[in-house]
Amino acid sequence: MEISRLVEQIELKVVDSDADREHVRDLRFTGYKNVFDSPEDTWDEWDDKSGTHILLAEDASGAPIGTVRVIDSRIGLTEADTYTDAHRKQFPEETSFVEGARLVARGSVDIKKIVVQAALWKATFLYASEKGVDKILVWSKRGPDRGYKSLQFEEISGGEFSHPSLGNKPHKTYCLDTKQSRQIFFAMDHPLKEFFFLDHHPSLMWFE
Repeated sequence: MEISRLVEQIELKVVDSDADREHVRDLRFTGYKNVFDSPEDTWDEWDDKSGTHILLAEDASGAPIGTVRVIDSRIGLTEADTYTDAHRKQFPEETSFVEGARLVARGSVDIKKIVVQAALWKATFLYASEKGVDKILVWSKRGPDRGYKSLQFEEISGGEFSHPSLGNKPHKTYCLDTKQSRQIFFAMDHPLKEFFFLDHHPSLMWFE
C-alpha cells in the first residue's frame, strides 16, 4: 500500500529530552489553535505522570511532524477518568485501557498529514495489542471525531464532558476493542485493514 511506503519514511521515538519536549509543545501549539496562549501552556500534569508515553514523529530530515500522548490505565488513571466514568461503567471492572490524546499531525512536503495520523494511531494500536490492553480510549470534540469513527471507534454512552483547558468545548468519549478490531476491519473491507493488521512497520514499535 502507498500509505505503508510513506510510513516507512517516518521515525518515531519516545520523548526523553528537552529538545523533544520543545518540539511537542510547538506541535501542540500549532494544532490547538486559539486554545493556548503559548507553547509552554500545552504541557500539563498528565505529560509527566507514571504510565504516560509521549511519542514524537519525525520525517527523514529529522523535522518534527506529529505527536500523540499514550497513557496506560494499568499503571495510572487516564485523563478521561478525571471527567467521566462512563467508559468504566460500560465494561467489566477489570477492563484495561490505553488512552490516546493530544494527537497533532503536521505532515511535510513528502508526507501528508493523514499519513502521519495513521502512523501515530497504528503506533498506539500496536502498543495496546502487544501489551494485551483491552480497549483504546479517545475523546474528541465534534469535527475531529469523524476520524475516530472512520477507524471504528464506538461512542461511549454518557461519556460527554467539557474540557476546561481546551476551551471548555464539549467532548465525547470513544473506544475501540483491541482484540476485535481486526475482525471488524476485515468484515467491512476497511481500506486500512492491510496497513493496520498485515503490513510490518518496525519503526512504529516504540516500546519494549
